[in-house]
Amino acid sequence: MSKVFESQAQKTLDLVEGLRRNMSEAQKMGITPAELDLLEKDARSAVVKIQEVDAIREEVSSKLKVANGELASVKDRTQELKKRVKGRYAPEQWTRFGISDKR
Repeated sequence: MSKVFESQAQKTLDLVEGLRRNMSEAQKMGITPAELDLLEKDARSAVVKIQEVDAIREEVSSKLKVANGELASVKDRTQELKKRVKGRYAPEQWTRFGISDKR
C-alpha cells in the first residue's frame, strides 16, 4: 500500500477515534455517531480495496515478467528464421515467406 494512502487512512481512523473519545463535544459541533460509523466503515473499506489492488498489481507484475521473457524469446527466434530466409533469397522474394521489411 502506498505511504500516502496508508497515511490518509490512518489519519482518518485516528480522527474517528479521537472524536468518539470526545463525543459530547463533537456532538456540539453537529458530528453524529452515525457519521463517524460511516466514515470509519468507508476508511476501512478503502484500505481493503487498496490491499486488493496491491495483490492484483503483484500478480500483473509477475505475469508481465513472464510475458516479456516469452516475447523476447519469440523475437529472437523470429530474427533467426528471417536471417535464414534473407540469406538465401533476394529481397523481392521475402514477402513470399511473410517478411515485410526490405532490409
